[in-house]
Amino acid sequence: MEINEPVSKITEAFEKISNIKASSSESQKIENKTLVPASELLFSRGGSSEETRGLNLLTEKFKLMAENAQEGIYQLDKEGIVEYVNDAFCNNLGYSKEEFTGSTLRDLFFAEDYEKIKMFIKKAQPGLKHKGEYILKHRTGQSIYIYYSIEPLIINAEVKGFSGIMCDITERKRSEDILRESENKFRSFMETASDLMLITDCDGYITYVNAAVKKVLGYSEKELLDMHVSILLKGNNIYMSNKSDLLGQGCQLYKDIFLTKDGLEVPGETSVVAFFDKKGVFNGCRSVFHDLSQEKKLERQLRQAQKLESLGRISGGIAHDFNNLLNAIVGNATLLQLKLSDNKNIKYIDDILQISDRASKIVTQLLSFSKQTPVYFTDVNLHNLFYDVIKIIKCTGADKNIEIDMKLEAGKDSVSGDPAQLQMVLLNVVINACDAMEQGGVLSLRTSNITLVGDCAQKYSFRDGEYLEILIADTGKGILPDHLDKIFDPFFTTKEFGNGMGLASVYGTIKKHSGHIMVDSEVNKGTAFKIIVPLSKEG
Repeated sequence: MEINEPVSKITEAFEKISNIKASSSESQKIENKTLVPASELLFSRGGSSEETRGLNLLTEKFKLMAENAQEGIYQLDKEGIVEYVNDAFCNNLGYSKEEFTGSTLRDLFFAEDYEKIKMFIKKAQPGLKHKGEYILKHRTGQSIYIYYSIEPLIINAEVKGFSGIMCDITERKRSEDILRESENKFRSFMETASDLMLITDCDGYITYVNAAVKKVLGYSEKELLDMHVSILLKGNNIYMSNKSDLLGQGCQLYKDIFLTKDGLEVPGETSVVAFFDKKGVFNGCRSVFHDLSQEKKLERQLRQAQKLESLGRISGGIAHDFNNLLNAIVGNATLLQLKLSDNKNIKYIDDILQISDRASKIVTQLLSFSKQTPVYFTDVNLHNLFYDVIKIIKCTGADKNIEIDMKLEAGKDSVSGDPAQLQMVLLNVVINACDAMEQGGVLSLRTSNITLVGDCAQKYSFRDGEYLEILIADTGKGILPDHLDKIFDPFFTTKEFGNGMGLASVYGTIKKHSGHIMVDSEVNKGTAFKIIVPLSKEG
């Protein structure tokens, strides 16, 4: 806090009066005696000489300025004893002038603060000043904030006393505390918000980001500050190019796609509002970006579910009709096989039966996918199913040149379900993983127990509770990004001889078991399937 103009003039008056007094005929008394009280030194009237009249006029001006000043003004002798205080000084602290005169200011300060003042008085030198903000004790016992300054009164290059000001800044400090509290609440709100919040200057350079921006986009705060906002956006920076819209209207809403540091797209809606300085000059934009990734994901899942439901109804009807025809083919082929047991054409009958068996398995998958195959629920030990699956792929040679890294660490592995269908799920995913590693690789099998509650459970439409998490990962060729959303679709396959029903039936089975399946893949690095199913009551 700086001393304002009236107080500066009063301080100058102190020096002028002191210097004039020191140079007058009475200054000899001052040189040989203790410094007289300021009221006598500053406000006394001298003789009739021109110098005395000028001094009296200056003294009257000072007295008028001092007594009418809003700031507290005081003078101490060189020992720190109060010689003069004005009305404002008294009013600020609730004491009278008589109570102050001849006393020290010790009782007003807290001990630690007064020691600083005392040390300054003890070591005072010409040109040194001391100022600061302190908490003083009002006569009522309340604490008040003050701005306090003190400097030596110099006469003939010697310290003869001290003068200074004291301003009550309690209201200002309270306003600052309120403002600081408000800022802290605002900052806390900004930093804990799930939406991405950022502020840009009038040229589009970022001046503030909240924690969500750093978390979602993967940048550090240092990287983001002073970065142009267009770097974070896919395509044109709409709300910076259409400044006229922002300047003429209030909040604007845009469909935007933000880009993470790794180049991933984050779709969402951005609300932008312009802000201006006191003169009405455009100063920048405040933006709130709502990440719609989860909503988009749910939309895709809903469309997938609706598509699968429609296909399920169709495939179920086809499977029933096809199964009836297949039964007739198998029955007749079996009868013909019996009659032609010694015929050289029996091999054709064997081919018919083998092909019919493969077709029967496809029908079973179709019926399972369409939810028309009954599920017989019982407590199933998933770890045992894994061991059975590994035995099967070893027998078929599917694990050739493949290292199996199996860590089944779940303490509870019992789930409620159909053991045959759950085994088919594991077998399908494991065989796909082996097929993806044509040149060999590592097949990782993991199980663990997780507890899902609140938002974590709702993310998968689960109830709060304990779940078994299964991870099946490979180091194979991976899945193309364009194919990831289609791998659970019926009849979609990238294999030369695939029928496209394996993962579709996996998806249907997991859903029938109240579970969730997800996939993460990177081309030429591998694929990981994560399956989450609820534990049985017995665990």
